[in-house]
Amino acid sequence: MRARATLCCVVALAACSRPPARGDGGSIVDRSPQAQAGAPAPRSAAMTDDAGASPMDRRQLADVAAHLPRTDLAAVTTPALAAALQDPERLWAFLLAPETPYLERRAAGVQGRKSFPIARLDRLMSALGQLRTEERRSHWGLEAHPLAGVPFLPSPPAATGEVTVLGHPWRAPERLADYPLTWEEEAAAPWPWQVEVTLERLLDDLVPTGNVAGHTSAAYGEAWLAACLTLPWSTDEEALLFVEASRDSTHLKTPAILARWRSIALDARFPEAAARVAGELGEATRLWDAPESQSIGQVLTLDILERSPHVAARHNAAYGLHFLSQRVHEGKDVPMPPPASAILASLRAALDPRNGDVWTRLYVYGFGALGAMATPPFRANPTMDPNGPEPRARMNELAAWFRTNEPRLAAEAAREKPQLDEARALLARFP
Repeated sequence: MRARATLCCVVALAACSRPPARGDGGSIVDRSPQAQAGAPAPRSAAMTDDAGASPMDRRQLADVAAHLPRTDLAAVTTPALAAALQDPERLWAFLLAPETPYLERRAAGVQGRKSFPIARLDRLMSALGQLRTEERRSHWGLEAHPLAGVPFLPSPPAATGEVTVLGHPWRAPERLADYPLTWEEEAAAPWPWQVEVTLERLLDDLVPTGNVAGHTSAAYGEAWLAACLTLPWSTDEEALLFVEASRDSTHLKTPAILARWRSIALDARFPEAAARVAGELGEATRLWDAPESQSIGQVLTLDILERSPHVAARHNAAYGLHFLSQRVHEGKDVPMPPPASAILASLRAALDPRNGDVWTRLYVYGFGALGAMATPPFRANPTMDPNGPEPRARMNELAAWFRTNEPRLAAEAAREKPQLDEARALLARFP
């Protein structure tokens, strides 16, 4: 999700947003069994903060902690950890158990990457979904990270009372505590927060990374996407988790995955997941080095622009049009023919008063189309004053240009039609 100048076209998707980046604390100096079992790394005097520290003090501490050497979690060994790593079921229970020491929990998350079966991706995503939902409700009894958002504003009040978290009871405190910044504070943080940090890291380590021609094998990437297709998607929250997991395979997609993206984007039940699909679509197809990637991406974009019931999804699809004019091939961006059909649809939406005020239509649909053109009539300027005379003048200029060039664009779209029909038929093979 990307911030934009004056009109945010991407919906904030709290249901699938990840927590702020969390460091792994200080280096492990003491290699004794006691230290390996979870004793915190030593803190420097510079990091010691008194009770009631000011927001500035906490921000300074966060900056210091972020630059400390990281704990080598891959080198941690304890009997309990070794036993957990022998069996996926035992590993899963060890990761989630409230009594697991923090160091061993984090080490299990890192070392368990090799023994966690991606066929159980549904278990991991379901757990993360539950944790994120409860985090929004109770904040795990913690203030916001001092470097996240606007740190001077107080966090919203947390919900209290006992709840069940991943099968275990947990009670949120009545007062929010400081967000953990050092290894010592992390080790003392609520166990559900520790579990969430650990599972987020495990997910990051499991997803296919890089071009499949590089250090991630095509076979692993295909297995990952096959596991994604087993995830449930009957609710908006579930659909968001599916899109997240399948998006994370950055350089590999399949027609089956994008067929489900299309179904989500057109379903009235999934407003947030549809917006996420549309926001990720252009970049996803640009990075997918396959002959059919642009045609499939354009089919999805057209369907969203013309058929999605969600305004945010339509906006995101239009704003991502420029990605369809290029594709990554062997690590380099290669220009592709402009997506004439999608450009035509976006320009028609820009000139239709039913799609919003002049500035919204120009910024979303007009600028989206201009960004995908090889030779646009003028350069998009997202910094113009939305309330000034320039948006209206530019819209009039765009309308005049379109009247002259619509027949040419329609002819180019007609030449694209066989490829797009082939891509649509390919997508139709998958439920």
